Parts: sequence; C-alpha cells; structure tokens
Amino acid sequence: MSLVVAMPLIMGASFALSLGFSLAGPVVAAPARWKDMRERRVRWIGGNASDDEAQAVRDAIVGRGLSSYGDVACHVADRIWRTDHERAGWISDIGFFHSWYLLHACQLLERVDGRLVHIDRS
Repeated sequence: MSLVVAMPLIMGASFALSLGFSLAGPVVAAPARWKDMRERRVRWIGGNASDDEAQAVRDAIVGRGLSSYGDVACHVADRIWRTDHERAGWISDIGFFHSWYLLHACQLLERVDGRLVHIDRS
C-alpha cells in the first residue's frame, strides 16, 4: 500500500523539479537573494523606526555602522531570531529555523526600501 502512495509522490516531485519548480519553497530563495544583494550599500533615510523589526534595521545601520546589504540582513536576522528565542525559549527549538530569518530580513529590507532605507541598485 505504501508503494502505491509513494510512487506518485516521487514521480510528482521529480516532474515538478524537471519543470523548474522548487518544492522547498521560499527557504531556498534566501541564500540566492542574499548573495545577489550582499555587496550593495544600504543607507538609513528615515526618522524613527515604527516597530521592533524596523528598529533592528535602524540599529544595524545607524547604531552599528553597517553599510552593506549582507551585513545589515545578517544583523537583523540574528536580532529577530534572538528576540524570538528569548520569548519562546528552548522548548520551541527555533534554532533549527534560524536560516529562515535571513530570508525574512531580506524581505524586510526590501519592504522598507525607499521609506526608511535606500538600497543602491548599481
């Protein structure tokens, strides 16, 4: 019975991959997005940050003096992960998901681009 169920799943997965679809979802995009953008300069152009995540971006750029997209994204990802880890504790074991925070930090930077930060496009 399990072979009957497993075979279509395996064939379906290989067919999806042959078409170029990712079964891993957005997690796979984080390293590629980060690698593509990591050397670009980031500047703080906004005033005060409106929430904790924006404050993490502001702290990275203004407080720590970080200026590359890669450094800012890593700092923001680490800060948000630490905050979540402190709130949820060891029982949630969110350290396993730490790499997903880099994707979230990249998405956050893109969301605040033009409002709070300026990302050089050249």
